[in-house]
Amino acid sequence: DKKITFEIWDTAGRERYKSLAPMYYRGASAALIVFDITCRDSYNGAKLWINEIYQKTQNCLTMFVANKSDLINEYKDRDDEYYVKPEEIEEYAEKEKINHIFTSAKTGNNIEKTFQIIGKYLLENKKNNTNTNTNTNINLDENIIVNEKKGCC
Repeated sequence: DKKITFEIWDTAGRERYKSLAPMYYRGASAALIVFDITCRDSYNGAKLWINEIYQKTQNCLTMFVANKSDLINEYKDRDDEYYVKPEEIEEYAEKEKINHIFTSAKTGNNIEKTFQIIGKYLLENKKNNTNTNTNTNINLDENIIVNEKKGCC
């Protein structure tokens, strides 16, 4: 029942934007590091961005977002060196104590839920006058009402 406005900046993870990135995340309340599970380079690049965010921000909730989860079943039995298996993603997230979620921009799966989780978390921290912490884990299995819809937006 609260309205939250998100200001979203997208660097597309490109190396050429790396020098500009601090102006994007300076003062940010949350960061979504999104990668493509069908592309190992995307995953490895996302892990570098996680380190960057952790080193250069304070009070920023960070979420590791595995996109293209609609392709998990298609890729699960392949011996494809470029595909990142869900177990590998979960193991990394657990080891680094980072929040993670599997999404699909194609089907819309968990897109709205991702933003609802962030919004709820930020509202609770504002209400409690507490700061977010980059290493804080949040419960991603909370009972949040999500209107699942087909398509990206």
